[in-house]
Amino acid sequence: MARLSGDGFSGSLGNIVFYKVNGETYLRLKPGKGSQKRKKRKNPNTRSFGQVSTHTSPIAALLKKHISFSLGRYGYNSMRGWILKQYKAYCADTTWPLEAQGSHMCQLNKKADLRNFLFLPISVIDMGNGEIKVSIPAFSPLKSMKAPAGTRQVQLNLTVITSPFGEKTGAPLDYHQRYSFNYTNSQLAPVDMLFSVSHPDNNIAIVVASLEFIAAAGKVLEQQEWLPAAILAMGRLQ
Repeated sequence: MARLSGDGFSGSLGNIVFYKVNGETYLRLKPGKGSQKRKKRKNPNTRSFGQVSTHTSPIAALLKKHISFSLGRYGYNSMRGWILKQYKAYCADTTWPLEAQGSHMCQLNKKADLRNFLFLPISVIDMGNGEIKVSIPAFSPLKSMKAPAGTRQVQLNLTVITSPFGEKTGAPLDYHQRYSFNYTNSQLAPVDMLFSVSHPDNNIAIVVASLEFIAAAGKVLEQQEWLPAAILAMGRLQ
């Protein structure tokens, strides 16, 4: 409260304070209350992105051993974005089946979409107890595939990578098999490829398919536009 006397104003009025220095009257504003920074609650989307990024990097490092082109920024970002989408959709579920995503597979090579080269459904089944089965139906390579001119043989590479996920830590593990066949009109019998993997509780697995085309001289075509690769499936091991 401000008071007026023979010596002038003293005290305060609202947020104004009157005071004297050497007989002169001055005024100033009252200092504001110290504001404490509120502790922000962590955005769950930011948390999921951080977890996925942490686990995607070592997965990508292992995958580089099994593909013939550099993943680069496109491949890594595609992988991380696709895994993030899968993780956010299933991380809270009691079951997260490991099954092929069909046309929703994750393309890893910007210059070569696996769906434009391989026209047959590959199924992925988690058999339990660390057994994963990848099944390729009967097909004729010339009718069910696209290949560059001069191709004599095709290699279908299948890679399974298992990893702890979410809050858990640990190094991922990789498993690789190759299915080679001649690029002819012959009808090939169906093939089941079995992977026996380490399966600690709640580890996830991804299944990646890639193609390599071999010319008459036995040389793999190294142009990136002829090296399609994609993640076929992701899920929690049972």
